[in-house]
Amino acid sequence: MSINDYVRWFSEIRLADVPVVGGKNASLGELYSTLSRQGIRVPNGFALTAQAYRDAQRIKGEGDAKAAAIYARAYEQNPEFYAFYRSLEAYKQSFKSKSDVLVLEPNSEFFKYLKNSKPPK
Repeated sequence: MSINDYVRWFSEIRLADVPVVGGKNASLGELYSTLSRQGIRVPNGFALTAQAYRDAQRIKGEGDAKAAAIYARAYEQNPEFYAFYRSLEAYKQSFKSKSDVLVLEPNSEFFKYLKNSKPPK
């Protein structure tokens, strides 16, 4: 596919192009055309096509799948670390504000991995 398959200039878009560029972009193309014919100067813009969006989502999905496979292989090598990492992610999601405070007992599960880890050589 070329860039021309993914981008349409407003000057090329009409309302009939809704399946190609979506309703809002088709309306902008029609507006551009109508105003330009009336002598009103409007800067030309562009729209990404629905195909561009579909292809981007497919590529993103492929990348996400590859990343998940890499994570799975890495976590299989150290299930304890994976459990620790999931805990950290859960804490991160729960405490998003800079003013959040977390109080933990020194013997809590949170510190289990840190206590048993060995420093790198």
